[in-house]
Amino acid sequence: MPHSKKDYYCDCVDHKSKQNNPKAVAARAAHSLNDQVSSDEGEGEIDQGDACDDLESSQANDEGISHDVAELPLPLPQPLSPQHLHRPTVEEIPDEDDTVHHQDEPPAFPHVDVPPPLDADEETLANDIYSNVTLNDLRISLAFIFGLANASLDDSESGLDAATVEHIRNPPQPQLSLDDDPDLKAAVKLYLKLLHAGKDYEAVREVLMESKDVDDFPTLYQAK
Repeated sequence: MPHSKKDYYCDCVDHKSKQNNPKAVAARAAHSLNDQVSSDEGEGEIDQGDACDDLESSQANDEGISHDVAELPLPLPQPLSPQHLHRPTVEEIPDEDDTVHHQDEPPAFPHVDVPPPLDADEETLANDIYSNVTLNDLRISLAFIFGLANASLDDSESGLDAATVEHIRNPPQPQLSLDDDPDLKAAVKLYLKLLHAGKDYEAVREVLMESKDVDDFPTLYQAK
């Protein structure tokens, strides 16, 4: 839109009269308003053109980036590790209640089957094997095994008299009382209080006999 012609005034009387005329003032205001509107429209067209240029440049950049991304090689799939190949199922996960229940139970001892005693044929075979063994150490080991298998309190080779065998088979049932024998009572207390009675009892016994001036004090065997 073309700009309107602007009027110029000097300081002469004629121009001052025209400048102060109300119609001239209104005309100048209208011309100024038209010039302002024309200036705003021109700036709007320039801004719109710049915006279009920016949009086209942005689209071109986006197309270039998309083209570059399309040309990049795709990453190769990584092989799965062994821990990812197997996942535990519900049956493989132990129940907490079962774990607590098993912890409360005492440990089970292994069952040991006691072999039955040898019959007549087996004993004859064992004796034949023993008689044919030539190594001395092996003969001693076999003799020890056979002796344990056939051990009995009634054997004359045990070295036990009849009273001892009877005492072993029928031990005393009433509670033991040492009130009637103060020396034996002291010997039993000494034996129970010593941490190493097998080594220290006899030494303490000798000291007691010397300090108390006694000729006899129960031995370690009697205290046991």
